[in-house]
Amino acid sequence: MKDYIIYTMPPNSIPNLSKKVLQFNEEIKIKSQTSTIFHENFYILNKREISLLETLFSTLQEIPKLQFTSANFNPDGLDIVLYMLSWTIDKTWPVIDLIRVLVLQESAAAYYSKIKDDNLSLFSILLNYLKVPDMNVIHIQLCIKVIINLFHQSAFHISLLMKAHELITVLSTLISKLSYTQESDSKILFLCAQVFQNFSLLWQQGPPFRHAKHYKTIKILVKTSCQLLNKTISCDIHIALLITLGSILRNDSRIYIQVKLFEALLNSSQNSTIKECLMYILECLNNSDSSSIERKF
Repeated sequence: MKDYIIYTMPPNSIPNLSKKVLQFNEEIKIKSQTSTIFHENFYILNKREISLLETLFSTLQEIPKLQFTSANFNPDGLDIVLYMLSWTIDKTWPVIDLIRVLVLQESAAAYYSKIKDDNLSLFSILLNYLKVPDMNVIHIQLCIKVIINLFHQSAFHISLLMKAHELITVLSTLISKLSYTQESDSKILFLCAQVFQNFSLLWQQGPPFRHAKHYKTIKILVKTSCQLLNKTISCDIHIALLITLGSILRNDSRIYIQVKLFEALLNSSQNSTIKECLMYILECLNNSDSSSIERKF
């Protein structure tokens, strides 16, 4: 089985993350004391909550590479992390970064995946962030990295399949608004391509679940991927998109994409990995049974 793309964090980065969260908590506490109007974003950690959070950070710091573990986390501490997302957007980036690491851990993933309240659901929170107009690019990148990491733990797989249409629609809308020349936008494009790649892998080797909008979802993904391949993008983005399309074509012969795009890319590309991916896709397309084609993109 192939591995999903994930974004880990070195354990020595955890103290800085902890320091920043506690710093923001103190700033919010001071602001709440000086403000004449109490605001819901003035969620302030009390001493017990700070202690629970410090324990959570300590547990994370002891995990090699913060990747594969059976470490246990106190549910109250995990809840506090979600509550901090009610802070103003400028204060939430270390919280999102913390969640990025937590969802890789088995016990944390099991806990978060069972939350039914939409206000506290990771999927709802992340999607809402990505829908905010003119959202800070750092926040966008962190949110997408969390989504990428959700694929690592099977506890999230059914939810990912159920939310695939909405997630890919939101990401495709985001992609349509990006510039292809700015470095920050290029990073977002690469992260979106990696989400697509993880989805293609989940459809291939994940649970045998298909949402009613499964093929509509694939249509959006394939269309967005092909539009990106027509743009001037980095080799890394090209490769991620081509791997995604190759995986989809390998696992569903009913999907057909016109070959002209890939033939043109094959003739123009100088990258050996890209050429290899393109030749595979063209082979899949040429071997497709045209009589069974139901959806043409």
